[in-house]
Amino acid sequence: MVDFNEKAWLVALIGGILALVAIITPFSWGIFPEGFIGWWMLGFVITTTDGFEIGFTSNIEIIIGGVIFTIILLVFGILIIIASIRARSSFKKSNVYIWIISGIILLFFTTVVITVILVLADYFIVGYMIGPALIIPYIGAILALLPGIIQLRK
Repeated sequence: MVDFNEKAWLVALIGGILALVAIITPFSWGIFPEGFIGWWMLGFVITTTDGFEIGFTSNIEIIIGGVIFTIILLVFGILIIIASIRARSSFKKSNVYIWIISGIILLFFTTVVITVILVLADYFIVGYMIGPALIIPYIGAILALLPGIIQLRK
């Protein structure tokens, strides 16, 4: 049987990779009889309702919130990945703290971004489906927190 303590770095590594994957996935999308609309974090929009169009939204709150969230995902996703790779070769307690702090920050800012985009920005896409970019960071954060908490309790 595989010891979780030996593979904790791998669980956290997957969490960091998921945080980076969230950057390239849509945060909202909808399929209608007229066509498809997909929204990405940086305000990038693809629509097929009036022919195939690619562009950016004019809603500045979505763009600013998306840019800040993208930077946070990028920085903390990379931190989790680096700490995981370091933990594979030689385990250090600092890796555990990086996993825990990064996981908490990802959980917090994902919740903040969802609140800002869906509530404060007069977001008219509420009826659309929530995309993977709003779900994947939660999964990545939990996968970073889990080995961190288990290793800290040892």
